[in-house]
Amino acid sequence: LRAQAGHPEPFKMTYIEIGNENLGPDYLCRYELFYKALKERYPQLKYIANVHVEEDGLAADLVDEHYYNTPEFFARQYHMFDNYDRKGPEIFVGEYAVTSGDDVGNLRSAIAESMYLLGIENNQDIVTMTAYAPLFNHVHYTSWAPDLIAFDNHRTYGIPFYHALGLLAANRGDEVVDVSYDAPEAYEQTIGLTGLIANGAGVKVRNMTVNGTPVSPSHNIVSSLKETDGAYEAWETDNTELMKTPGLSVREVLSQIRTYVTFGDEEVEKTIFETDLYLTDPSVKTSLCFWIHNNTMLHNQDETLAGQSKLWAPVYTNRYTLSMENGEAYLDAITRGRYSWRGPHKAIPALRCGEWMKVRVEAEHECVRFYLDGELVMEQPVISYPTIASSASTTKDTIIFKVANIANADEPVEIELDCDVADEYELSVLTGDSPQAENTFDAPDAVSVHTCTATGASRNFTYTAPACSLSVLKFKKL
Repeated sequence: LRAQAGHPEPFKMTYIEIGNENLGPDYLCRYELFYKALKERYPQLKYIANVHVEEDGLAADLVDEHYYNTPEFFARQYHMFDNYDRKGPEIFVGEYAVTSGDDVGNLRSAIAESMYLLGIENNQDIVTMTAYAPLFNHVHYTSWAPDLIAFDNHRTYGIPFYHALGLLAANRGDEVVDVSYDAPEAYEQTIGLTGLIANGAGVKVRNMTVNGTPVSPSHNIVSSLKETDGAYEAWETDNTELMKTPGLSVREVLSQIRTYVTFGDEEVEKTIFETDLYLTDPSVKTSLCFWIHNNTMLHNQDETLAGQSKLWAPVYTNRYTLSMENGEAYLDAITRGRYSWRGPHKAIPALRCGEWMKVRVEAEHECVRFYLDGELVMEQPVISYPTIASSASTTKDTIIFKVANIANADEPVEIELDCDVADEYELSVLTGDSPQAENTFDAPDAVSVHTCTATGASRNFTYTAPACSLSVLKFKKL
């Protein structure tokens, strides 16, 4: 059939992936059947699993990992692959993109995605391939965002990360060299509603307030609360249908949730959430949510209904929670059904079951405080993310240094090289007028790469990385 279609020679195919975003025992069984049959007949090809099947004793040449999240998540994952097992299968990051928050497809998201890729460049002995989420988007028939290249019937432009990928691809070098660095940290700027998540029955709340204003249940994301004499009680429900929602980590995060509701209708940045809380069973995990944001996904909608969002789908609900379980408390951040980070567990001896307790959660962008009956029982910094990421490679004559700065201000970067270089160097910078800058049909190069010749390089010198930028510096070795 291929020859009849005009291509008599075999295609140069190197990889076959078995499945896509599958999981569970059914997938493992079918994967093994495919792998053995294909490997026997086509041993020269490499086979990709879409989960870590090696943990179940199965063979794989590569494992496909997918990541959709916030800019802060990708900046934080600069070191994701530093400690991966080098004896395991190689990694193919087959899908990744900033899809959450207010920075989808703009300059800030491009810098965050670039920071993630710089970490991958530093670990390309284990991460051998990456692929961004969709490549093309016809603007009059959009079913996914972001996409690298937007077009209509007459025009086209690349989003900021399209230009970042081009800059990175054109400056790879022959060998990656070690980079050690110390960078300032920043904190996520988040907003959301308050809420309650209970993994079983016997959890009650009453007298809920946010920043001093009384609030009541507003969205039943999973199940609901039943009201009795002014108190709202969680109750168990069957979430079998919920677990059919696609996603690799959904089961881990949602499988035990029996009640998940929000309080109030106004999203806020700084939260003082107060409520009376009643627990019957200390083993029932109970989470007080201080920021819940409804991050609906465009591709999960009918593209003929543009602008109409699905309401509060649990997988696409971002949330920050203070969880209590078996006499301990800890913080979680969950984005698109995945754990973004988890704080350390702390014992709370004052937690009581069978009686009402007064709970107060104070959430700011740098710190969360948890009070029980007026006493401070936990104070935990919110997990931060680096503002600078870097990678370096060499050729016979050149050192290629890459630095991404996601901060909203210029950052002086002190560069210390292990050899002498010429004073003059080539500098390419991707940046724009603001972190929220986007490309459009009318301004396709609002965010694009500008290259010039700079001076002042030496073995030790300071480069000022522009605010929200990706820079590539190419030094000539002496």
